[in-house]
Amino acid sequence: MNINRRNFLKTSALAGVLGASGFSASLSAMPKNGNGNVVVALFLRGAADGLSLVPPYADNNYYNLRPSTGVPAPGGGSDAAQDLDGFFGLHPALNQLYQRFTAGEMAVIHAAGSPHDSHSHFEAQDIMELGIQDPLASTQGWANRYLELTASSDDSLFRGTAIGTGMQLAMQGNYAALGIETIENFDLLASEGHQDALRSLMKATYAEDASLSTTAGNALDAMDELLANDVAGLSPQNGAQYDENSSLAVALMNAARLIRAEMGCELITVDSNNWDHHDGLVASINDRAMDLDAALNAFMVDLGTLMDRVTIVVMSEFGRRAYENASGGTDHGHGGVMFALGAGVQGGQVLADWPGLQESQLYGKGDLQVTTDYRAVLGSIIEARMQPVDLQSVFPDYTGSILSGLMV
Repeated sequence: MNINRRNFLKTSALAGVLGASGFSASLSAMPKNGNGNVVVALFLRGAADGLSLVPPYADNNYYNLRPSTGVPAPGGGSDAAQDLDGFFGLHPALNQLYQRFTAGEMAVIHAAGSPHDSHSHFEAQDIMELGIQDPLASTQGWANRYLELTASSDDSLFRGTAIGTGMQLAMQGNYAALGIETIENFDLLASEGHQDALRSLMKATYAEDASLSTTAGNALDAMDELLANDVAGLSPQNGAQYDENSSLAVALMNAARLIRAEMGCELITVDSNNWDHHDGLVASINDRAMDLDAALNAFMVDLGTLMDRVTIVVMSEFGRRAYENASGGTDHGHGGVMFALGAGVQGGQVLADWPGLQESQLYGKGDLQVTTDYRAVLGSIIEARMQPVDLQSVFPDYTGSILSGLMV
């Protein structure tokens, strides 16, 4: 059978480990990632309902807009919110994250998101991942832009790693980011004799295309590094328990393995899917919140003292409409919620320039306003935890400031 070289990439197991561009970095004996800190960017895809995850229970308009789906105020029973600050609460399914909040390890940023008014999942996700307001103005993600701006000749191949079934747009661009579905997939490709056969095939297939040859060869070099460090064999530590049936939990388990194995990660992107709540909001948000709560807590427990250099930021493409619909759900909205956890975060606080939920205060057809740009949050984390960089170059059309008070 005649195999087209690009079709080979799409159909082989290598498709899960190749980034959007060719690898330019080379392996070094001691993989480097700048200052040793790690940022994990978790995207809740589908538009998470921030008004359920962090209900503003003290805003009386909340229950007027959501008479059957509003999360009960603290003290209202087992399904009631957990009080954060006397105004906002945390969804009851986020119990372990509530413990993190009260311990000062997590901060909440409400009425946050992109100022772009798109209600399209795909367009809104692209905008946030590109870090710009015009999705047609660039094809390079904000994370990739940062990595390119701070690149050095001895970068680890794992410095920018996207974990999931595809390379997140935030990681795509000029820099040589690495895509991994699962670490075990690397092992499948690295069986005895298989690597030599693949290298020979690549040499013959990609002989006329140096960039593809380098890309494929370095992907196999990355597998060599994983095998040499037995990363797939690392078990969760400190009693951490991951749900093997949860794609988010598995992704975070693999992220923890890479961090504990000192593979030189600096930026890791991870996805959590199915955050769309057009109907049956109460049940669907509970299931997704339980998964998020368990997976993030397992990750933090697993890393233990290594969390002293790991920061997690959680975002979604937009929030949900402030009022419930006839199906007991919520439609696409605008302002949402973000979380920041771990190293450098000034936790135990809700940062919100609260716009209110009165009809005159809502945005468009009835959405929560965005009063904190998501780039102010990301910029704060980059400035506090990562290498020195011109934030204007990371987010080219953002002219605002970083979010004061979020990071130490």
